[in-house]
Formats: sequence, C-alpha cells, structure tokens
Amino acid sequence: MENYYFQSFKENTRFGTIKVKQGIIKYFPNTLQIEDNFMVTSNVDIQKCFLLVKKNLKVFRVKDTCAVQILNGSKKYVFAYLLYQNKLLMKKKKKNGCKCIELKVQAKPQIIQLNEIFYLFWFKNLAQIQIFNCKTMVIEQNIFLARKENWMQVQKIQKKSEFVYEIAFRNIKSLNFYEIDLLSYPFSFQLKESVQIMKDNNRLTHLSLINKNHICNILNDYNCNNHLDVQIISRSNLQLHQEVQQQLEHKILISSEDKIQLLNQKYVKMGDQPILIKLTQNKIGILTNIKEQKFDFDLFKKLNSINDIISHSKNSGICSQEYGSNYLIYIIRKLDDGRCNIWFVKIPRKVIQNIQKEMNQPRNLDALD
Repeated sequence: MENYYFQSFKENTRFGTIKVKQGIIKYFPNTLQIEDNFMVTSNVDIQKCFLLVKKNLKVFRVKDTCAVQILNGSKKYVFAYLLYQNKLLMKKKKKNGCKCIELKVQAKPQIIQLNEIFYLFWFKNLAQIQIFNCKTMVIEQNIFLARKENWMQVQKIQKKSEFVYEIAFRNIKSLNFYEIDLLSYPFSFQLKESVQIMKDNNRLTHLSLINKNHICNILNDYNCNNHLDVQIISRSNLQLHQEVQQQLEHKILISSEDKIQLLNQKYVKMGDQPILIKLTQNKIGILTNIKEQKFDFDLFKKLNSINDIISHSKNSGICSQEYGSNYLIYIIRKLDDGRCNIWFVKIPRKVIQNIQKEMNQPRNLDALD
C-alpha cells in the first residue's frame, strides 16, 4: 500500500492539542472531494483517480477514472456519476459489486443524504428534486421548483425531528429554508422562512455558509476588487425588524484571495458561535473573536511556518469536514515541481468547545446575538 504521508506533529495550543500530518501527491489535482471516510483526487491529464484513507493518507485504490465523478459518500454507500452515460453507480463500501441507476433526467444531480434510506437528487438546471429510496432503488417523488428563481446553492442544514429535514435554497436575491417531511405521503415540501440577502444593488452574495444558528454570507462589492465581506447573521434575529437586524449583524473584512470555510455546519448546539477558518497567504487561522474580527494563526504555528516556505505557487485549496468526534481540514498546495503538498489537520471536538467558551464570553459577543 503506497503511503504519501511523510511527517506528523502536534500543535500544542491554549485550547488543546491539534494533530497535523503532511504528505505529497505525485500531481496537483484538478478536483478534491472529501466524503465520509475517504478522499478523492483526480487529474484530467493523467487520467488517474486516487482514493486516500483520511487517517493516514495511504492510497488504498488507484484506478483509471473512466469519466466517473464521486457525488456522495456516506457510511454505507458511495454514489458515482458516469459522465457520458447519464447513469449513477451505487456501491456498498463493505461489499464488492455495485448497482447501476439509469437516470431519466438528462443531467448530473447533486446528491444529499437525508437518512440511511432516502437521498435527495437535485437537478439544478431543471429546478427539480427527486427523492430516491436506496432500499427499493425507486424514485419515490418528484418535486418541481420555479426555474425562473435560478437556484445557485442547495444545502441540507439540519434534522429537525425524526423524519423532518431542513433544506436551504439560495439564489441571488434570497435564501429560502424549506422543510421536507418523510412521514407524510406524498412527502410534504414547505417553505418555512425566506431571508432577503440582496439589500444593496452594488453588493452580491456569491456564497452562504449556513448552520442551524447562523448565516455567513460572503459578499463582494462591485466597486472593490480587493476585499470581500463576511456578513454574520444570527438566525434567531431574523424575525426582528430589518433595521434592528442590521444593527445586530457582524461583518468581517477578508481579502478577495482568502479562502474561508465554516467548520461547524452539522454538529451545532444552541448558542454555539460560527467557527470560521481562513486560509490567507499560505497561513491558516480560526476566528476566535467576532467583535474584533480576530483570526488566531498561532493555533497552527508550525504548519504555517512550513507551508510558507515550501513553494512559490499561490495555487492552493482548503476543504473541511465534521467526522465523528473530530473536525478535519485538508489543505493542498501546488509545489514548484508540479507535485501537490497536502496537509491533514485533525481538531478534536474538545478544542472547538474550548474556542466556543472563549467566543461566548460577554466581552467577545456584544451585538452578535
């Protein structure tokens, strides 16, 4: 088994210990996907697909891609799309062989897992939802939204009860929260809340980072190409008058070249603040004080010092996942010889809880909630 990992160390911080591993991939990937317990990288030129085990960065499968794209991975299943055949492959991880699903809609879906049985297929260009039963291999229901709305982002936010799930749909003007109830038949799909996000014609939201407590809109100003705003809104304040809402919002200024992620999207308790991570000038930091717009880069002091000198390339990327009792971060960066440096960062949930305690101190909150 080939191993791309070559060193590991610990970052001992005031919040606890963070584990870091570093590895090298033989080429810089065109795509990087993190799924349940594996990572997929692919390169169009080399026509190889590498699946890496997260914990130790070992390659456990290297195979010709044959125009396959991984769409979703859960504890039991992996869904892959055959690009030129308009088919889905559904494979159980612990068994050989796979099932083929021939799509009747001529498009590649976004796949969102609702529970162990039901998956949501979203066809963006058609504004169509299909509810797929992986036990019976049947499309249980089709749901059609207005195509003129031009939905740009779809995301599962939370499980509200045993069979009720919250799904967010965003277009240029609004962010809409729907509830899908799998107990009723046909399944009910109802709009519960709509948030206007285009309040200024000179500012455009190009990404919303959402959990059940907060909305973090990344906004760019048509009059400024160098900076972006991260607008942090508490969802508990959405029922207030618009002027009051704006007074309670927080904005964080970032560079247009910065890459930002919301670390705590799935596992969030009431009162938890958004944990934002930022990759800027080859250094990674965590937002620890919203009021002062403070990102703490000392939490990754050794990683940042190494990453700063390994390459002259600015070509880099970051992605994250909440997995078990840990928060996982992957950072890739193109090396001068064309290879890819990869960082694997594992942050225990206890560390994030300690950061939450500091963020929830009264002096750091003020007008956020």
